[in-house]
Amino acid sequence: MSFGQNNRVSQLLVLVLFLTATSLSVCHAADLQSSEDSILELSMEALLNMEVTSVSKRPQSLQDASAAIFVLTSDDIHRLGVTSVADALRFVPGLHVGRIDSNKWAVTARGFNGRFSNKLLVLVDGRNVYTTSFSGVYWEVQDPLMEDIDRIEIIRGPGSTLWGANAVNGVINIITKHAADTQGGLAVVGAGDMEKGFADLRWGTKLAEGTYAKVYGKATSRGEFTLANGEDAKDDWNMFRGGFLINSQRNESETLTLQGDIYNGLMNQKTSITSLEFPYSSVFDDEAKVSGGHMLARAVHTLSSDSELSFQVYFDRAIRDEAVARQATSTIDYDFQHQFAASKHMIVWGLGYRFISDDLTEKSAHIKTEGRTDVDLNVFSAFVQDEIDLVEDRLALTLGSKFEHNDYTGLEIQPSVRFLWRASNEHRVWTSVSRAVRTPMRAENEFEVLLFSLPPNTPTNPSPLPVGVMVTGNEDFGSEELIAYELGYRFAKSSFSADVAAFYNDYSNLQDNSVGDTEVRYWEDPMYVAQPTPFVNTGSSNQYGAELAFAWQTNSWLRWDLAYSYLTEELDDVDVFDISDELSPEHMASLVVSLQPATTVSMSAGLRYVDQCISRGPLSAEERTVPCYTTMDARIGWHFKENLELSLVGQNLLEENHLEYVAESFTLATEVPRSFYMRLQWGF
Repeated sequence: MSFGQNNRVSQLLVLVLFLTATSLSVCHAADLQSSEDSILELSMEALLNMEVTSVSKRPQSLQDASAAIFVLTSDDIHRLGVTSVADALRFVPGLHVGRIDSNKWAVTARGFNGRFSNKLLVLVDGRNVYTTSFSGVYWEVQDPLMEDIDRIEIIRGPGSTLWGANAVNGVINIITKHAADTQGGLAVVGAGDMEKGFADLRWGTKLAEGTYAKVYGKATSRGEFTLANGEDAKDDWNMFRGGFLINSQRNESETLTLQGDIYNGLMNQKTSITSLEFPYSSVFDDEAKVSGGHMLARAVHTLSSDSELSFQVYFDRAIRDEAVARQATSTIDYDFQHQFAASKHMIVWGLGYRFISDDLTEKSAHIKTEGRTDVDLNVFSAFVQDEIDLVEDRLALTLGSKFEHNDYTGLEIQPSVRFLWRASNEHRVWTSVSRAVRTPMRAENEFEVLLFSLPPNTPTNPSPLPVGVMVTGNEDFGSEELIAYELGYRFAKSSFSADVAAFYNDYSNLQDNSVGDTEVRYWEDPMYVAQPTPFVNTGSSNQYGAELAFAWQTNSWLRWDLAYSYLTEELDDVDVFDISDELSPEHMASLVVSLQPATTVSMSAGLRYVDQCISRGPLSAEERTVPCYTTMDARIGWHFKENLELSLVGQNLLEENHLEYVAESFTLATEVPRSFYMRLQWGF
């Protein structure tokens, strides 16, 4: 890659980081050996022995998890210098993160990416944030205090046995810190060219013996990106969030959690709407108003050292009002779980019920909902998983299944079989076979959406009436299915770790679109010819790939993290009526170098390569193609005092702008710019 005048700033920053690291590493060599509070002090064995809960719904070491799991710790997130959860996930092997515009992301594991990636389940402190209307996650409103995140557990591959439908290609579990770990005050302020301004404030206190609480608030203002044609994208946005958390250890056997938050935001965007009247499409500036909140309560009762009960309930409300439509969703969820040990068995089982009330009102976009704007959905579930110690401390077998009943497809059964071989203290080998399903979203069942119009009296439409190509819901549309085969290996020594996973995925009953019979809709204004393209389950695909993650801590102040992902999948010829063709990047790689040359200085640089991809949507393959790109983020932080840190962060440094993803609909292709910001953090 050649660098022109537009890259001089990034080159200078990289040079400064390199020279500073080199000089400080020499000047403070003695200090390095004696530093006891290094952010890099954990050994690789300690990192792999950290507890995770996403694989088995109970605490276990990462090393002994029989799944492709990766953990981003709070220190990892701090070193990366990111301001959003989606951006933190860029350095996870097997995850494809594409920023659509300033306030939208496309995130997936192992393919099938999109604005609404429908095969990835996302949880925040045990709360499901997957939207059922469009099957995906609004990443812009999943915006906790980054300083409050304890860890993010990422499972690549099916997690449906425990977490249910839609955990097909992966599970992302965002876990925030216990209130006891956030005592005292914390203030964060910052500003930059794209990060126009942000401020976080948190206060934690002890309410009684064993009872801790915190309250927090967060405000952000972010700037606009640039359209692919060079114009301003008019997609600047701001968000406010506030909330609380109470953790109480009433006695040795009972713990209680109560938490809640509210948010409100305004997101500007360029919206492209298709219509049945001249000029048949329009692009205009739009405001998306988002608001909502949740309340969650959890009780855990320890019956004995080998038995524990837990019960959780939460209520979630989300409202989104934009030119396309207004959507209001309310969710109430109940979850019961029991884990116990019996001889060589560790059994976890549970029951759940979720009620969803979804109200969607058409506005500027041509969206019809079969005469009703609101719908109520019910999901009943049960699961059981048994981890059997076949050979003590050597070979374990895990059997389990989820049984889930939804209003669209009825009963779904999602079993899995997993083996873990502890070859030695340093080596682990695991393998699994799983079945997972992606249940239909409301849009696939009942919506009718105008995809694009063919103007009258043109070569493509010689008739005197416009033709509206409609994506049409189908009440017989069923679940998409996956049979996944996985094999993994882990190795950890004091200064080096390796994690390798290979997989083969066999998909069936995938979403596709057929061509229905045309009809003249003379009763509508304007009159037009409707060309329906109903959803059908005729698609299939096979994919295979591998993911590698290596970490090497050369000494107490220098660490290297390398990740690589390979994915190959089928892509049929793109048809004018097919809105589900997508080709994920075949190769992705990242390298993060973290340095702490002195107790007062920390540095990091992250280099990323993402191969060419073709995004999902009704445009031609050429219009949806995103070229491969290489970019780099860098951060340097100065600890003036123990609780006071100033940092400078540069993002996307290697070129002025680059394209990362093209949304399926409504949003124009937008490029991600180079940006810088300063950040000041004060603990008190």
